[in-house]
Amino acid sequence: MFGFEPEVYQSFEEASVFLNLWIAGFMLFAAIRIGLFVFSAGKIRIHSIYLGEAAGIFLQLFHSVCFVKALMAGDIISTLLFAWWGPGFLIFAVIYLQTKRGALDFDWSKVGWITSVGCKWSYLVFMAIYAWLDCYSIIYTFSLWTFHDQITQAWFHDNADRTRRITEDYWIVRLLYPAGLFIPLFVEIPYGNVLGIVGVLAFLLWLVSMVALTRRGQFNHRSEGNYLRDIVYLSMEKKRASA
Repeated sequence: MFGFEPEVYQSFEEASVFLNLWIAGFMLFAAIRIGLFVFSAGKIRIHSIYLGEAAGIFLQLFHSVCFVKALMAGDIISTLLFAWWGPGFLIFAVIYLQTKRGALDFDWSKVGWITSVGCKWSYLVFMAIYAWLDCYSIIYTFSLWTFHDQITQAWFHDNADRTRRITEDYWIVRLLYPAGLFIPLFVEIPYGNVLGIVGVLAFLLWLVSMVALTRRGQFNHRSEGNYLRDIVYLSMEKKRASA
């Protein structure tokens, strides 16, 4: 299989022990931040884009580590797969930071569709491989990271994000995201007792956040402007505007 090396993915499974505890810490901190935000009627808002990205930074960076491992092992398929969220992420991060500084003028709408499809299908392939190799801890990692992001987006940006997108692009694979949170309840993984509780907490916080957005009439709200979270919509809007 073009030199397919399971050890590359298993190294990610081993790293997930640290990743899970790291993201779980941010999830618990997010619960505290949300509590302060709610009980202070929005006066105490502890949030920033850097705080949000910090939760998943090691998960993102380890893709580059696995990219190098796959490249050195001669695993062509895995090299290409990890290139998307590994070096690809680093390249996009540099471009994004340069555009924010005003040093570069980059039209994100031109790559919106490509990034959207690339992220969707690479995620699906990753999860299939991890499940095939019985690497369930890293699957939990991805779900916990995703839900931390979605919960903070809902409370601090009034953005239902991926939940809302199901009704826009019909990528129903997103319905599997919550399932990953319950892995520690059914499969033995390191620190499963603690992570199981964190997973249930994340699921409940997400449900409450979606209900809150719906009641406020903001479920369909999304970010405006050059914001990478909604990058695919920039492309769609540009096509509609030129039609």
